[in-house]
Amino acid sequence: MSRVKKTFLIIIIFIVIILISITIYLSIGTVVGTQSVFIDKITKDNKTLQINGMTSNSALAFSGYSCKVKGNILYLKVRHSLGSFIHNTGEFNITLNNDLKNVNYIYLQGNKTEDKKLVWTKYSQVTQQNSLPIQMSTENVNYKSSIQKIKFRITNKGNTLVTFGYDYYLEKNKNGKWVDIPFKKDTAFIAALSLLNPKKSREDSIVLSMSDFTFDAGSYRMSKLVSTKERKNIIISCNFNIN
Repeated sequence: MSRVKKTFLIIIIFIVIILISITIYLSIGTVVGTQSVFIDKITKDNKTLQINGMTSNSALAFSGYSCKVKGNILYLKVRHSLGSFIHNTGEFNITLNNDLKNVNYIYLQGNKTEDKKLVWTKYSQVTQQNSLPIQMSTENVNYKSSIQKIKFRITNKGNTLVTFGYDYYLEKNKNGKWVDIPFKKDTAFIAALSLLNPKKSREDSIVLSMSDFTFDAGSYRMSKLVSTKERKNIIISCNFNIN
């Protein structure tokens, strides 16, 4: 074989390898960092887990995922590739049909071991204080940074009247510690009590613009004081994330 033919053959092999590599990448993709993934909604019961989300980069398309359960924690890795004829949308809807009754936490795992973000916990939507049958939850767990109002619901599952004010307070989790978020100087809540009868619910909203704070990505908590005939000033809380 002449030198020219050998060179030509090497070039052809090189091109074929590149084309195969590109096809594999577009088909399988690579694990992306947690900051590039927005989780919109997570629904879970003992047997089914459904995760809806999308990529924050319009040039990337969802190409697959992998997950691993360790103890009571599920780690989810999301793969994306450049948008192409193989994968052309960044949105994804993942459904797992496994025995998930022992999963209490779901982490989004990036391409590095230290890159992980808590996106769901069985305790994030509802916190019950002192065994009171009072539940408070936000409409969703995860929100975009452009959110202005966050709806929440208080449910009285007990048999006695519950009272609470219109005020609430917010905190942000910083390095494992909850730090108070200040309100603007002239902020005032309605000075009245709200009455919630047994087996009833009431909805209200957290108005983020009332706070003297920039709500960047992170984990947040809203808390309120509630009272019953037997117990006064019980704190109930619910968590939410901003991505």
